[in-house]
Formats: sequence, structure tokens, C-alpha cells
Amino acid sequence: MDKQDGSRHAHTGWSLSPEAEALVPHLLRGAIHPSEVGAQELIDLRIAVRDPVSGHYVLSDLRHLENRLRTEEERGIADHLHALTGLNRFFGRLARIAAEDVPGITLLTHRREANAAITQALEGARHYIWTAQPLDRNTVDLQASAERDIALLRGGIQQRTIYPDSARGRLGEREWARTVSEHGAEVRTMAADFIRMVIIDGSVALVSDYRSTPPDRNTAYRISHPGMLAFINVVFQQQWDFATPWLGEAIRPPRGRITTDRSAEILRRLLEGQTLKAISAAMDLSLSTVNKEIKVLYERTGCSTLFELGFWWATSEERGLYASPDSPES
Repeated sequence: MDKQDGSRHAHTGWSLSPEAEALVPHLLRGAIHPSEVGAQELIDLRIAVRDPVSGHYVLSDLRHLENRLRTEEERGIADHLHALTGLNRFFGRLARIAAEDVPGITLLTHRREANAAITQALEGARHYIWTAQPLDRNTVDLQASAERDIALLRGGIQQRTIYPDSARGRLGEREWARTVSEHGAEVRTMAADFIRMVIIDGSVALVSDYRSTPPDRNTAYRISHPGMLAFINVVFQQQWDFATPWLGEAIRPPRGRITTDRSAEILRRLLEGQTLKAISAAMDLSLSTVNKEIKVLYERTGCSTLFELGFWWATSEERGLYASPDSPES
């Protein structure tokens, strides 16, 4: 029996057919003839070996046979593991080549490469820089960033930045947000997860490497492909619409009040029978922003439908807080 035979039996649990198993006692007492039913199976497994004198088959040294077969199986396992490692390297290399060979998409495999690409892109900015940064930033980086950002803002470059809501509780990010906001930057935060990216003038973007979960912090993609850039711009805009403006602290309604000026205006228009799409257009807000305001109102009022929300507003004392002197609400 060759190694292939042993592996085949290993896969089936090294079992014997009833006929072969019935011949084992005969081997223990003497010999078997190869013509007997089940004999060939024992011969293939090397349990029965040929006696060169009589030509019959006798029992082999089972301990020696077991050790030899175990060694063969272990060698086979080692060969398979080596082949598996090689397979992983092979396809990993192919994936890397494919990732690097797409026009307009460059894989940056080290953090220093990504930082250099960001610095180069920022130096070439002419109109705007949009950044979504879901990770914590250290104080040294924030101080250097503030100086650079202020210089860009003074040069007429629009800046929009999204941070996680947790940044509001960190002194470094709070100081950075206050400083750049004073120079015209727009800063917002999000409670939900969002995608890390930097977009410069809509002509180049850097995004995290999401081939793994969580994304690799040390690798990134530099994007200049027009189609991908258009998509990334849309993704950022959607994230921006869902984010909350940062004016030093989270915007909240006055103590004891459920609505804000904006949500009250949405409710007023709902009561007039306007659709959410019409409200979005009339208030120059994205539809996602209007939906976000509605969701917050649901949570604060306990309502679950627009009808319930409209009834709540129609009977709410807060309604009077927003009535103008020349247009009293009835």
C-alpha cells in the first residue's frame, strides 16, 4: 500500500470490511491465501505480508506498521500545512498586485506612506478639505494640525470635519474644534460608526483599508479614479448630513423643552400637510437630516408615526413658544 492508500483509509476512520475483519483471527493463528474474500484489503493495508517461503500471507509486525503509518500521516499533514501556507502567500500576493494595479487606486501599505500622501494632497488643496476621523488623536498631532488648518482656512480653503461624539469629552479635540471653528471651519460629530476618509477638492481622497474588520489602521488607499471619487463624495455628504454640529458642546433644546427651532419648523410644516420631501426642499435641508430630526422627536415624545407626532404638536404647549407676533398660531 502506498501513502495514497493510507490517506484514503485515514479519511474513512481506518475501518475494515466485515470480510477482512473475519480473516484477522486466521492471520493470528497462521496464514491466509490471497484468493480469500477480504484478503486483498488486509494486504493493501500491509496488515498481511507475504511469506517468501510458502507464498501465503502472515500477520505483520503491527507495532512497527502503526508507527510507520503514523509517521507517513504526520508527514502528509506537514506537507498539507506547508502547501496551505504557500497558497495563502500566493493569493495574498495576487490580491496585492490587483490592488496596486487598478488605475486611479493606490494601496499605501505603511502609515508613513499614508501620512506623506495626506500631506502632499493637503498642500495641493485649492477649494475644500473634507475629513471624517473616527479615531482618537493625540495632543501633539492636534496642535500641529490646528496650525496647518488655520493657515489653510486663511487661504480660503473650506474645511469640514466629522469626529465621533466621544471627542466632545476629550480636551484635545475640544480645544482643536474651538480653535479652528473660530477661523471658519465646520466641525460635526456622530454617535454611529462612520468611515474614515480625507477628500481634497473632489480630485483625490484617502480612505481606510476595509479589507479586514476592523479596518487596518496602518494601510490606506489613495483614490483618484473619477467614479470612485464621486462615490466617496456622496458617502461623506451622507455622513455629514447625519452628523451634529459642534459648537463646543452638543446642541440640545433648552432645559425642559423637547423641540429646537429647526424641529419646531419641521413640525409646523407637517401640520400644514407638507411632505418630508417638500419640507426638505423648503428648509434647504437634506432629506436624511429631516428624517434624523423626526427620529429624535419620536424618541423624545414617545410617538411612533407622523400622525401621532402631528397630534402631539397640535396639542403641545411648546407650539406657542415659536409663534410669531404677526402670525399667531391658533
